[in-house]
Amino acid sequence: MKKTVMKSPVKDIEDDIFSTLNLSSFYKEAPFRKEMVRKILKKAEIIPYIPLFSVLSAKEIDRISERFKYRRYKKSDILFNYGDEADVVFIVKTGEVLLYRELDSENRIEYAILFKADIFGEMGVISGSPRSLSASIYSDMAELYVISREDFLYMLKKYPELAVNLCRILCFRVEEANKRLLDDKKDTHRKQV
Repeated sequence: MKKTVMKSPVKDIEDDIFSTLNLSSFYKEAPFRKEMVRKILKKAEIIPYIPLFSVLSAKEIDRISERFKYRRYKKSDILFNYGDEADVVFIVKTGEVLLYRELDSENRIEYAILFKADIFGEMGVISGSPRSLSASIYSDMAELYVISREDFLYMLKKYPELAVNLCRILCFRVEEANKRLLDDKKDTHRKQV
């Protein structure tokens, strides 16, 4: 029985780029450049699966992906602290990010663990307020996309459907926070009775 092997569409695009531009010998001498092209292609591949950007066309995604900066972090790296200026938005590509609030030197409240395709840091960027939580890398390693305040606000103005979708996401978060508060109040009430 013959096995059918599916080729990756990203691999096909890479092969086309390298052969069309006749770059195969150039990349043997500079393999890091080939890796850069792969990262760019993978960026455009993952963006449609990020809920905020799912409303955009492939052409629009190609345009905005140029504004995403790729960053790699290791476990416990601090992305920002409570009270810091909110100057960038983050999107988790791989790994996990912990959002928390330090109460004192020994105690903290862990608010959420974020995973692939989660976006965070946008509220402070939009409102101009300082960070309301701290964020650090929770997994052994994480890859994130970082978008500057200017680029993020530009995208929201240029593509109004993004702004509407962001409102939906923020409303969902408020609903979830309200449910957690209500559940906490119910638990406290039960304990008192």
